[in-house]
Formats: sequence, C-alpha cells, structure tokens
Amino acid sequence: MIRNAQRLGVTLIEMMVALFIVLLVAVVAIPAVANWLGGDVRSASRDLASVLQMAYDECAIQNVPVRLAYNVDQRSYWVEAATGEVRLFLNQAQREENAEDELDREEEQERWKAEDERAKEEMRQKQDQMMGDTDSPMSGLLGMMGLNMGTGTLEPMPKLNEFQVLEDQVFKIRQLPHGCAFMGIWTPQYDDRVEPQDPPPEEPEEELIAYTHIFPQGYMEDTVIYLIDRHETVMSITLEPLTGRVKTELGEADPPDREDRNVDW
Repeated sequence: MIRNAQRLGVTLIEMMVALFIVLLVAVVAIPAVANWLGGDVRSASRDLASVLQMAYDECAIQNVPVRLAYNVDQRSYWVEAATGEVRLFLNQAQREENAEDELDREEEQERWKAEDERAKEEMRQKQDQMMGDTDSPMSGLLGMMGLNMGTGTLEPMPKLNEFQVLEDQVFKIRQLPHGCAFMGIWTPQYDDRVEPQDPPPEEPEEELIAYTHIFPQGYMEDTVIYLIDRHETVMSITLEPLTGRVKTELGEADPPDREDRNVDW
C-alpha cells in the first residue's frame, strides 16, 4: 500500500514536470507561430486602424479637418491638423492641376512681397519728407506719434492644404513593427497605388508620403492601406468614406468602385 502511494506521488510529480515543460514550450513557441502566421502584420493593422478611428473622433470633436500621413519609405505614420482651407482632389489629374496652381500662387506671393516692399519704401520716403518739412501740419503729428505707416493695400494670398503635425501623445509619429512595411496606399488622388521606393531615397524630401483626409462633417477620404510582413502576409485596411468605418481583412483587397459609393460629386 505504501509502495502504491509512493508510486502515485512520483507519478503526480512527473505529470507536473511534464505540464510545466509543455507550458514553457507553448510560451516560447506561440509567439513564433503567430509571427509565422502573420501575427506582426495583424497587430500592425489593428494599431493603425485604431489611430484612424481616434483621428476620426478627434476631427469631429475639434471641428477641424485632419489627415493621416503615411511615409511609405520610412514605414511611419502620424496625424496632422489643418491650419486653413482644405481642398480634396478626386483624381490625379485634378491634383496635378492644383500643383501647377500652387506654383503660380507662390510666384504671385513673391510678386506681392516685392510690390509691398516697394510701396512701403515709398511711404517711408514720404514720411521722411513730411517730418523734415517743419511747415507741414503732419510733421509734428508724425514726429510725436512715431508712426511707421504700412501700405494697407496688399494682403498675402491664403494657402491651401496647410497642416501641422499634432504633438498629442496619442497621435505621435508611430513606426510599423519590425518586419512590417507599407505595401502601398490607394486613394483617388493617385492613378496607381503609392508604393515604397526601392532602394529608399537618401534625401527626406524625396520620400513618398500619402494621406487620408478626414472632415468634421463625418467624411473620411476613400483609402485602402496595404501592409505586408517579412513572410509576405498581406493585410488590407479599407475606409468607408460616408460612415467612417475602418475594415481590416487578410489579403489584398481591391480598391472600391467609386460608383458603388453613391457619392454625389
């Protein structure tokens, strides 16, 4: 009887040791298996979808247009808030046309600055003349007040699509997990997906950045984000423009048919 009890005790100890070994192996193996099955890209897609949803909510609360910026070459993304008027382009042709308009606006801005400086210089010369003429009724008044009059006739042209990066901890610049990258970003503003350059550019100004614009009225720009990991597992994040719904799915989703959106442009 004693021998049987001793034998039973040894069996229980052996079972506990075996169970501990199984649990230890599981703890080590499960993350590796999850990674092999695309766990990294799944986690990355959940994090990005969460930021998109928070940006959508923040846009409505603050009543300011915002946009998500995706640096496809550096595998990073962040949120920016508009500082002025925002114009959304419905296709690449419209975006390129606006780029040409922006160049014209910058040239006009430079002409404005030159004209304003010329007009101010003429005004300063007239002030000096009036202050030097003791018989002028304006001389004493200008000298007493020390006026430096501006032209008041020219105003700088407002810029479109000016944004600034949000410093909020929630919307800080984020990096995709190691082993994950942007496979591409689709929006109507480009004829083709914006994809990483190979090799990546050496200069920051040459890096490709795509955007998803969000407006306080509840509209979210049509976007499909493609993520891929080192095992070539692909996840797609699709944004519903009218509802703000963020959908994630395994595999490479097709860009939506614009006619199916029932949007009156």
